[in-house]
Amino acid sequence: MLYNDFITLKPISVKDTEFILELRNDLEIADQFFSDPPLYDFKHSNWLKIRSKDDLDFIVMEKQTQKRAGRIYITNIDYRHQKGEYGIVLHSNFRGKNLAYKASKLLLDHVFNNLPIQKIILKVFNDNQKAIKLYKKIGFSQEGYFKKDIYKKGEFKDVCQMALFKDNWFKKNGK
Repeated sequence: MLYNDFITLKPISVKDTEFILELRNDLEIADQFFSDPPLYDFKHSNWLKIRSKDDLDFIVMEKQTQKRAGRIYITNIDYRHQKGEYGIVLHSNFRGKNLAYKASKLLLDHVFNNLPIQKIILKVFNDNQKAIKLYKKIGFSQEGYFKKDIYKKGEFKDVCQMALFKDNWFKKNGK
């Protein structure tokens, strides 16, 4: 478990299934996923059983209310090449409170200070400017651009790949 004055990150568990399904099946949120809804409980349960044990996958808890606010993760961790893939999603009731930034800072501080990881990447639809603004605030920068990469809702969408490097993180945030 990771925590600061605002956020608690608790490892995801089967007890979080209903909350994860609510997030993943919210059509507004699902528009930003590369996969399509619906996600069913049996698929989520199967995923929990087969996912990589190296994944860092947390439920974001708002410390003040102790309510589930979202999910944050570093997956596809490759220790040989010292990289992983970041993602975050917040429930609509918790957006606009700076929780995504605070949760990201907490997790990335932990990763860069405690694991042999040099690079974190993410992929985002290019038209999701709100998310891209958050990622830039965290310290990510555009690394690649994939035109017409994902077919979603009847059209091909462009995808931006962003990266955050350990040395840049420490320059921005101190060690």
